[in-house]
Amino acid sequence: MNNKDIDTPDGHSFGDLQLPQLSATLAKFYCVNGKSDMNLIADCLQCKKSYSASTKATSNLVIHLRRVHKVQYADYETMKAAEENNKRESCASHSPQHKMTSFFKTKPLQENKFRTNYIKQRSMVKKLLDSIACDQLPLSIVESKTFRALLHEAEPRFVFPSRTTLRSSLLLQRANDIKSQLIKEFENLSLIYLTLDLWTNQKMVSFLGVTVHFISSSWELKSRVIACDQFEGRHTAVNIVTAYEDVVTKFGIRGKVRKVVADNASSMVRAFDICLPGLYGNEVKNESIKENGDIDNVDILEEELDLNEVLALLPPDRSSCFARTQQICIRDAFNDPSVRSSAIATVIHKCCSIVAAIRRSTVAAPFLENIGVSLQAPNATRWNSQLTMLKSVLKDVNGVNSAICLLGSCKNVQELKVVEIAMLKEVVQISDAFQEAMSQMEGENMVTLSCVAPVVFVLEHSLKLFMESKPTYCLNLANALQSSIKKRLHPFLDRTDVIAAAVMDPRFKLSWLSCEEMKMKNISKIVNLIILQSTQLSLKNTVQERKFFMTVNTNQDEADMSAKRPRLFAYLPPAGKLNVSPSTSDTTAVKAELNSYLGVLAFDVNLLRYWQENKSFNILKPFARNILGCCATSAPSERVFSKAGNFYTPERAKLGPETFRALMIIKCNADMI
Repeated sequence: MNNKDIDTPDGHSFGDLQLPQLSATLAKFYCVNGKSDMNLIADCLQCKKSYSASTKATSNLVIHLRRVHKVQYADYETMKAAEENNKRESCASHSPQHKMTSFFKTKPLQENKFRTNYIKQRSMVKKLLDSIACDQLPLSIVESKTFRALLHEAEPRFVFPSRTTLRSSLLLQRANDIKSQLIKEFENLSLIYLTLDLWTNQKMVSFLGVTVHFISSSWELKSRVIACDQFEGRHTAVNIVTAYEDVVTKFGIRGKVRKVVADNASSMVRAFDICLPGLYGNEVKNESIKENGDIDNVDILEEELDLNEVLALLPPDRSSCFARTQQICIRDAFNDPSVRSSAIATVIHKCCSIVAAIRRSTVAAPFLENIGVSLQAPNATRWNSQLTMLKSVLKDVNGVNSAICLLGSCKNVQELKVVEIAMLKEVVQISDAFQEAMSQMEGENMVTLSCVAPVVFVLEHSLKLFMESKPTYCLNLANALQSSIKKRLHPFLDRTDVIAAAVMDPRFKLSWLSCEEMKMKNISKIVNLIILQSTQLSLKNTVQERKFFMTVNTNQDEADMSAKRPRLFAYLPPAGKLNVSPSTSDTTAVKAELNSYLGVLAFDVNLLRYWQENKSFNILKPFARNILGCCATSAPSERVFSKAGNFYTPERAKLGPETFRALMIIKCNADMI
């Protein structure tokens, strides 16, 4: 079409007007063919289609090339890049124009740095916080030039937070995030178990440690630390229960705590031995009437308060720490007059003096180290550390005696005699089972409550075998240990939850009991406990309606049977079918399922995996998950204090309580990070 043949709206032809021009690059692909209002009309030289564009915005023309004519679009991009390059070279050939910044002194710009809310920046800050807490690094690490250079080499765009921001904001926010995750996790649980303990550091500042334990729906044993807070005031029962209430309220677990495991301190016992008036019969009601002087107040209390709500306010049951009780059991035996006045006590005291003298010597200690002997110093509060000391001495008695000779004129100890060595060997022999039991009960990330009852019987069995061997020196010690076990450890056998946990452990079941009458008596207790807990967990209908006798599923159990077992439990009968008489009464679902479960003993199995993969015991399975989540000792709380002690070093004497609490929450719940 000729431009002269086109008329404008006002009657003028384009021959009288000058058409706008495209860039030199686009002109090779389009031909301007007219003008409409403020836009121009260009025809594509390839497809002859017309497109509207302006002299300042030609994106329509470029988009058409990119979508329809890809080859021509590639040529366009190449030509455009060459055109821009020519412009830059042309500008560089002329004298550069001065900028305003050349006349002022300015700070260097932080180019290409992450913004605060950028995902990568937030992720790196979180990892930095986790590293500081878990590796117990000082907060001043963010001011270290070498550390900053290291991270700058890894990620130059990362912006370091200041030490003040780290302490006052970021650490607290990270701890609150973990706390929110814990609260959300606890919402899905019907019951949990706690361990609680008190600790005082070198600066005489007290701390309360609280840990939570449960078995998840995927049958994983979980341990969470919810408190390592500074404890103010005296260690009285009122202060302890007040601090406990604050912790459980913050995490929303009031009413879910089934049991608290703590030591046997009198204040700890009284803290969880509190009851409300009017709830436990006439005896407590009468005491409340005497205090209040008005019986109507008690009646109003019973009528207005919901019983479930009141029970949720009561402290949970307290359980003694089995490891601490075992420690007291051994201490009582060694403090028995017949043992304390014997030659055994003298030899042990002499052995402690030898170890102390050699460890202080600059000649004897390197001598033993060169021959591969390391003497372990005893700990006054840990009996098993004293046994470890005796074993380290007996490892190479000749070397120890040679080291004593190297002490020279300064020595105040004598070499060990043959009779004394024989005494020490008997002490180690009788105490070895107690040390192995202690290690078993204080294990981390393992079910411990199910081991309590078998361990008590194992200790009595080991003492029986020792006395049958007719010892020469430690007969009085063996008798003292037997009496102490009956006094200290036998009360654990009266607890139904301890018996039930042992039975729900497929490695033990009832194999640790030899008396058939005791087996049936304990089975009856466990059945009642299962029905009680089933009622509390709204499973009463399931237990009452389903009455059937399950056949023994021996295929899976017999496939897992193995004679492998730790030396501590070697006295138990071999794996295989057990002789458990069925109940002669009417077989309910619980009794039938329990008798079916007790039919086969399989020791070398993973306890939690056994219940996770088992599909036969629909009533026992939730009961086992609830009962096996409880700890037998307060060792988890003590491990928390071990970590806390590493934070309170002389270099970190000014660590604030809020910062310390945040660091401990992050470090002790590292598996949630």
